Amino acid sequence: VRDDAWPTALALLAGQPETRAAVLAPGSYTAWWLARHARLHGRRPGFWRLPSATRLGALYDPLPGPADDAVLAAAGVRAALAVADRRDAADLLARLADPDLRPDAALVADAHAALAAAVVDGRVDPADVDPPDRVRALDGSVADVADAMVLDAPELVAVLPAGEVVVGGDPRALADLLDLPTASEIVDGEVAGTGRPVPWAAL
Repeated sequence: VRDDAWPTALALLAGQPETRAAVLAPGSYTAWWLARHARLHGRRPGFWRLPSATRLGALYDPLPGPADDAVLAAAGVRAALAVADRRDAADLLARLADPDLRPDAALVADAHAALAAAVVDGRVDPADVDPPDRVRALDGSVADVADAMVLDAPELVAVLPAGEVVVGGDPRALADLLDLPTASEIVDGEVAGTGRPVPWAAL
């Protein structure tokens, strides 16, 4: 298939009941193959998001042209955040480190959670991914890894600069992937007083 003919090829697959079923079948080898070998506007399907997946808009561009959401999603166009392998992880880390992109805090946390889950589930080995030079911090800024840490204890967020804290998912797995220390490895402190009761409403 010529690189510029893939949209037509996918439309042909989607238009015939037998081939459409082959793409949409659970665990489909056809869909797996398309996600890795098809090229849509010169890019792998995972480079794009479905036009309907607006929540991913701050990290991924919508696939141009008409959309058959079911077939395109099966073929690897993104309907949600997912990290299937090392290549997905490297791509998402690069997007998170791009200062020209503006994902909100919830999307950043979800992206980090997807990355950490891929490590925990064994889909990504941190040793196979080059650690990024920059990471996306809690305040939305892009931080140099020399200044960053992964939040692993929620109380520590009160004493750390938001521009140095990375949050989302399993903290140990995320720290391994990003080659960062956890906050509890950096912060050392002790309780200096007994405190005073404060009504919850006052907080």
